[in-house]
Amino acid sequence: MDKKKVLLFADVGIDDAVALIYALLHPRIRVLGVVASFGNTPRKYAIRNTQYILKLAGRQDIPVFAGAMQPLAGLQPAFYPDFHGPAGLGSLRPAPQRMPLYSDQELFGLIRRNQEDVHIVNLGPLTSLAQMFLKHEKLMKQVNHYYMMGGAFLVPGNVTPIAEANFWHDPVAANIVLRRIRPKCARIFPLNVTQAAVATPCMVDQIDRRKKTRAQIIIKPALNFYLQAYKHTNPSFGGGPLHDLVPVSAVVNEGWFTFIDRSVAVVQSATSVARGASVADFREIPAPSEPGKIIHRIAISMQKKAFMQEFLQVMTK
Repeated sequence: MDKKKVLLFADVGIDDAVALIYALLHPRIRVLGVVASFGNTPRKYAIRNTQYILKLAGRQDIPVFAGAMQPLAGLQPAFYPDFHGPAGLGSLRPAPQRMPLYSDQELFGLIRRNQEDVHIVNLGPLTSLAQMFLKHEKLMKQVNHYYMMGGAFLVPGNVTPIAEANFWHDPVAANIVLRRIRPKCARIFPLNVTQAAVATPCMVDQIDRRKKTRAQIIIKPALNFYLQAYKHTNPSFGGGPLHDLVPVSAVVNEGWFTFIDRSVAVVQSATSVARGASVADFREIPAPSEPGKIIHRIAISMQKKAFMQEFLQVMTK
């Protein structure tokens, strides 16, 4: 069976951790490496959490790269300990891991060796990916598959009334990436679909009862922390949304998603309430695309039942 080659860009908090474990367990995914950056938690914890999960999984062969420490253009990072805990994994506090960090040169080499079939999956702010485009745009434009969790179209945001966290963290970086990826090579998974990927307490218990690997031991304590945070802030979910699981699953299950092709821009103002808002033309008859604007594929719905069934299957077998 051919496996999809995946390079993850992650700010490893709780839902990133679940997405990483899912990718490691999935029989049709091969994780090439992880670029760990700031976002849900400071970069040092994102790196530590990534290495900890890979060690538990017995996958120290997978290289970890140090991503961005803070947004471009001097914006200050904001973290979410109420949702992800003080170190990104709820109440868990992994010790520093004795694992190497790989260089940017090695990261570009990995992409170059796999550029025709690598799937770059971005789960956090787009800062690290933007830096790579700025350093080596020609190489990054040769990648055919970009999957990113980000944005909120015609639905409320999760960090401001209109902005989703990944785009809000670094709107400058988001625009750099969106303006440089070749047309229709990017698939964007906004809150419109990711907030439907809800893990319930029953699902967490089911995964915990049937865990088979050491990496899965963190699922219950981490997700219980996450679900408790949502129980206090947004009980209508009935659990916790696994936003970052969605683009990883889509790499091997793209047929479960409905897409609309549109040009996307992100509001860059550092002071405006609109900072980080994602903008696309959703009118029934949209205006003609302006010359030079790049069209992306935006997920607008997914087959939730099939998605959640496959997630449980992968995590319990």
